[in-house]
Parts: sequence; C-alpha cells; structure tokens
Amino acid sequence: MDLHPAQSDSSHSGLSRTGSKPFGIALWISGWLLSLLGLAMSLGMLLYLGYSGRTFSWEYFLIFPSMLAGGAVVHCGQLLRLNGRRRLAKIAPFPADGDVFVLYLRAFYRDAEKTGLERSWLRPEALMSLPHLGTFFFSGHSIEEHLISSLRGLGPVIAVGIPGEPLPPAGARRLYMPQDGWEEPVKDLMSRARMVVIALDPRSVATPGGTDGASGLVWEFLQATRIVPPERLLFVAPETEEAFDLFRAEVASALRGCSAEERASVPELPEFRPAAREFMNKERSSGGLITYSTDWAPSFSPLPPAFPLYDVLRARLRGALRPVKDRLAAYEDGLPQANDPGLQDWRRRAELIALMRTVLLVLFGFELVSATLRLGLPKGIGEWSLIVLSFLFTLLILHVTGKMARDARIRSVPPPGGRGSDGIGPRRIPP
Repeated sequence: MDLHPAQSDSSHSGLSRTGSKPFGIALWISGWLLSLLGLAMSLGMLLYLGYSGRTFSWEYFLIFPSMLAGGAVVHCGQLLRLNGRRRLAKIAPFPADGDVFVLYLRAFYRDAEKTGLERSWLRPEALMSLPHLGTFFFSGHSIEEHLISSLRGLGPVIAVGIPGEPLPPAGARRLYMPQDGWEEPVKDLMSRARMVVIALDPRSVATPGGTDGASGLVWEFLQATRIVPPERLLFVAPETEEAFDLFRAEVASALRGCSAEERASVPELPEFRPAAREFMNKERSSGGLITYSTDWAPSFSPLPPAFPLYDVLRARLRGALRPVKDRLAAYEDGLPQANDPGLQDWRRRAELIALMRTVLLVLFGFELVSATLRLGLPKGIGEWSLIVLSFLFTLLILHVTGKMARDARIRSVPPPGGRGSDGIGPRRIPP
C-alpha cells in the first residue's frame, strides 16, 4: 500500500459491485468463445494437413502464420474474460467480528502490472518455447488472481482499494477506507485476519530516488511483525534480488530514527534465494515466499519450478504454500479456542462432506469402468452424449460439495488468540 492508501472514494460508498453484472457475464462468455476460436485457428491447419494425408506442399507454410493469428485471438479472448471478471468483482464491506478473512497488502503502483494478464502472447517465450504452450493457451489470469486463488482455501481475501479507480480489479475483493486515520483500521484488520499477506515491492523501483509511498508499505511491514503472530504472517518477495535489496534498504532507512530497542524488535529479512534455472527459461526469476518461525527466524522459499507444459504461477504457488498452510493449521489446532464444541461441529461437517465427495468420485469411476467392460466403448452420438452429460453433472456436484467443504472448514477456524478477539462467537464468511 502506498503512503496514503485509504483515501475516500464516494463512488464506491454503499455499493457491493461497481460494474454491470449482465455486461460482465457477456464479456466473460464472449472471451471464452473468442479463445476457443483462436485455439481452433491455431490447431486447425495443423490437424487438417495431418488428417488429409497430403505430402509436403505450400500449405505447410500456413501453419506458423495460423498459429500466430490464433494466438492473437486467444489473447484478445483472455483480455475480454479479464475485463468481464472485473465487472463482476464485488466490493468488500469492512469485516465484522467473527468474520474469517485473509488480508492482502501491497504497493498500489504495482496494481497495473499484477492485475493484468500473467503473460502476453507477444513475449518471445510464449510464442517460441514449447514448454510455455500450456501457459500461452490456458492461463488467462492475472498474477494477483493466481495468488488469491492459492490463498482462497484460507478464507475470502480482501485488500484496500485504490481511491478513484473506475473498477476494482479481479482478484482480492477491494475494501475502501476514509482518507484520515487509515492506520488504525489497517492495524485492526491485521489483528483479526486469519493470515496477513504482504507483497514486498519497493517504491524506488518505480520512482528512482523517491520515498513517497515506500513508507506506507514499510509501515505495514513493521506493524505486521509487531501485531501478527509469525504463524499467521506471509511475505511475498519481489521477482528480483535487486528489488528485494531495495526494500531491505527502505526498512533500514525507516528504522534509523528508532531506538535501539525498537530496532532489535524488528525481525531480520532473509537473504534472497533465486530459484533453480529452468529449461529454455534461464533468465526468469519468480521471487519467493518469506516466513518466520515461532522465534522469528526468517526463511526464504523460492517458488519451485513448474511443470514445463503448464507454466502457470498458480501451480508454483500451490506447492510453495502447502507448508505455510500446514503450519497455520498446526498453530490453530494448538489454540485453546480450537476445542470449542461449535467449531468442532463445523470441522466434523467438513470431514463428512469431503468423505461424500470421495465416495461419489469412486462410484462414478466404478460405474464408468464397469459399463465399458459390459457394453464396450460408446457407439454413436447418443451414448457419447450420455457419458459427457454424466461427467459434467459429476463435476458440478464435486464443485458444489467442494465449496461446501471449504466453507465448513473456514467456519471451524478458531479466532486469533489474544489478537483483537473478545471470545469465540459464531465464525462467519463475509458476504
């Protein structure tokens, strides 16, 4: 967040959504249709020549131009879907007592980059490198959306919105605050959040020599280390070691006017650890995650390499966040509030729903295999249509029950012990 992150914006007051929902849905559907058209354009010529059995001819020279044209159409479809999701984004109300949420803090000046598409079709590796074809066709989300999707299992993710922005971006739900006295509401949110996630981006990268805006993010870093237990705290390191060193220098500069006792109470930032080099992508750096142990010993975990054909940030984040989530769960299980009968009842509901999903999946697989052994492979459009409809219905049931299980697990979370909670009370998911 920048120096004055919470300026008032009357255009958002009292509204739950700023964009037109029908228009957003239309953009989203149009984007998918356009992306499918681009995919057909990219692969159509290749499939036509492959199935036609023709020998080498001038038509083979059309394969690469058709793939480029199809890629451009896919990219336009991704932009339409992203724009549609922005119009469907809701504005978050200020969380009430008992709400379970994750607080995401970041520098405002990076929003334009992090809320745009993860990668553009014009990037050379997206066009030329085989390991990036999966990302090229199937990503279509922003960097922030990938991060928020990886955190959503912990609860709804909220972030302070930029004042005056015409539409909230897709990703974390935006929360708008008054201009004066924003520090206390942010500290209150820190104390009640299930987890606080801060992206450590130095302002100096955007404005060399400038300090305006840096103090806001540094202030949040310092306050988070004082208010939030280390098990509930996660920092996202910038992509390059240079940017990380700049943020470290900004923290050191902010501490120069503090007493020796205050400086000693601030935990140290770890050394930057670059990720292992990857095949056909040796110049890329992906940043990493910073966590602290119970005694505030720092740890830097670079994002792991992704599967070559599906180089999407979400795949990297899910693997890197798994130990973070396990540590948070172990910490919450050790809280005295975790033994509350109401919370344990929600935990049992989540386990029962998860068991039902597993049984449903096993039954569907068993029926599919047994029908194939009895009747053979489907013959005709009717039998194939029945299998496809059954598969889609099963996916719908799995999606609904998965959301029910996730909501039940979130409702079973104990409140932060001694951190702004006056009792357990009913746990609630913000609307």
